[in-house]
Amino acid sequence: MVRRGILLVEGPDDQHVLRNICERRGILQPDEIRDCGGYPQLIRSLPNQLRFGDPSDAYGVIVDADTDLASRWQSVRDRLRVAGYDELPAVTDPAGTVIEPPQDSILPRAGVWIMPNNQSPGALENLLRVMIPDGDELLSHAQACLDSLAAPPFREADKLKALMHTWLAWQKQPGRPYGTSIGYGFLNASVPQVDGLVAWLGRLIADP
Repeated sequence: MVRRGILLVEGPDDQHVLRNICERRGILQPDEIRDCGGYPQLIRSLPNQLRFGDPSDAYGVIVDADTDLASRWQSVRDRLRVAGYDELPAVTDPAGTVIEPPQDSILPRAGVWIMPNNQSPGALENLLRVMIPDGDELLSHAQACLDSLAAPPFREADKLKALMHTWLAWQKQPGRPYGTSIGYGFLNASVPQVDGLVAWLGRLIADP
């Protein structure tokens, strides 16, 4: 059975990256990818989005782990419980979590993917970083430029984001957003590190 797939994401970068990964990998596209306007808004609205969703659909939640994977999973897990899901795992599945609704409920199937890989702290940029070809000289130069800054204007937590945007600014078509950079082939969506995300989407949306 193929069900409608609806993904709830933190922002537009996530939207476009996921669309382009699905297109490049030739897999089933989600029917809708909702930009929820940031993590606080996503997590606050999650119970109602699930309660009022069509029970024949599948809802995937994709969020960044940031600095604490366990805390982020606990936050999502608590909101799933508020929505009415039970028998939730204590820790996130390294392969991506898929949760069947309680018997006789009208809740949809739900899934959770915590960027970058359900196992490490980090964010979308950590996944994108491994999509840069090995040995890329521009990446080494971009890293050296950032490391040479005596007083970076950005937070240390945003250093990888600064690296990615610096590197993208030096491509053949400079300054492309993350998603279109996948479409143009600057970022390689075929690396093994993307396989888990693709497999999770298949289990969430397409599996019976």
